[in-house]
Amino acid sequence: MLIDKDKSMDVRSNLDVEDSPVLAAKNTEESLLIRSLVISWGCYLGGVETALFHRLTALNTRGYPTHAYFYHKGQGLNNFSSIPHKVSKAPGHLVRYIDEHRFHVITFINTLHNFDVLKSMEYSGKVLFEFHGKTEGIVNSLRFINELKDGGMIQGIVVPSRYVAEIAYENLRNRPDLSVFVARNTLDTTLFSARSVGDFLDKYHIPIRWMTNPIIGWVGRIEPNKSACSCFS
Repeated sequence: MLIDKDKSMDVRSNLDVEDSPVLAAKNTEESLLIRSLVISWGCYLGGVETALFHRLTALNTRGYPTHAYFYHKGQGLNNFSSIPHKVSKAPGHLVRYIDEHRFHVITFINTLHNFDVLKSMEYSGKVLFEFHGKTEGIVNSLRFINELKDGGMIQGIVVPSRYVAEIAYENLRNRPDLSVFVARNTLDTTLFSARSVGDFLDKYHIPIRWMTNPIIGWVGRIEPNKSACSCFS
């Protein structure tokens, strides 16, 4: 089953909590107490960390306690100063952190490293696997889930787009029981909003003759796996 968010989530007003896999357990006053944890390999300056920051900011602001857990530090860690988080690669620290905060939902992002910790502690909450893109590590994690090596603990897949959802379906043919949630990247409209073309040209000292030409902005690394050539062609 594919559950799709048809538009990017506005962290101020467009976060539809009913459709969020993290909050789908109950739509009652009790849901306000749902505590969730997202686990990622490291906190770098990439798109995944940016999307994670905006999502966690929105959830915490709206009263849904959400923590981040990183195995390694990175240059993006300073951005998470306002979000509850911990950095450690020791399995025992993860066990204690989960026990301490009694999370109802745990989401592994792009890696299932330390997944066995949940088995050993007999974790009974909801477990999700979220992935962005297609790397060897992600494919191996999907194979692990597809072969039911997770013991059925993982109850849902989260992806940022329909394109990535197709990767999930291709690699999880033996797991029709898993719902695939398309949770598009959030957008902070207090920082990003529509501006007039004239203001844009003036700010970046672009000749006025460009007023009638299409202008494409590219945010990200210019690398083959980002398909920049496909975009500009």
